[in-house]
Amino acid sequence: MKQGAREVEGEFSRESAARLVELLGGDDDAEGKLLAYFRLVEGWGVQWGLVSPSMRGEVLWRHVVESLAGALVRFPEAREAWVDVGSGAGLPGAVLAMVFPHTSFSLVEAARRRATFLEVVREKLGLANVEVLGVESEILARSDRRESWDVAIARAVAPAPQSLELCLPLVKVGGDVLIWLPPGVRVGALEAEGLGAGEYEVSWPLRDYGVRGGILRVRKERASRPLYPRRLPGRRRAPAARVDLEPIGKGDEQVP
Repeated sequence: MKQGAREVEGEFSRESAARLVELLGGDDDAEGKLLAYFRLVEGWGVQWGLVSPSMRGEVLWRHVVESLAGALVRFPEAREAWVDVGSGAGLPGAVLAMVFPHTSFSLVEAARRRATFLEVVREKLGLANVEVLGVESEILARSDRRESWDVAIARAVAPAPQSLELCLPLVKVGGDVLIWLPPGVRVGALEAEGLGAGEYEVSWPLRDYGVRGGILRVRKERASRPLYPRRLPGRRRAPAARVDLEPIGKGDEQVP
């Protein structure tokens, strides 16, 4: 389950989400949509078994704030196209769409029940900048949508090497991929030549909230090889990317 319960770091509430929305340039309409979404997840999301029953209150607001953090790493510009791979209940793609109405967001979710929930979110909140694609990303990458998005994002979908293989073939050359990392780690090395990966960096945008999880940003410098992405067995058996995650020790300059 993509959005399961995790240990909560820091304090999270509607007010902390509102502060971040204001920082990102969002308005009262964005805050209202986030609150309506929060209620949908607490209600239908839990009832339909899309998220853990513990995804309520502070835990859910934490997921909302972590989703918005992606915009602190790579700001969604007007008329850009973003794709959320394995969107689940809409964290982070739907959440970002509520704050950035002039950026288009494609929510990719192959599981029928989750895709149906995303359609409900889109319709009830009037998210005209959102499309829901109920298809596997491996199939999408072999369609005419391949290498058509400006930015691809993935949060809690798969380990970083597999997430890169799913995301990079969807992004234009010159575009970016954002991957949410586990807490307390940095990237020691990254290699993904066959996927077209170039420069990368890790940011910790929520350090002021006490969150130690970073976001990896990878620039796409050349076209991905046609064989990528592969089906799950191939991705697991022989990863197309190497991402060395190293623990961050006390006293390290990169500690958030």
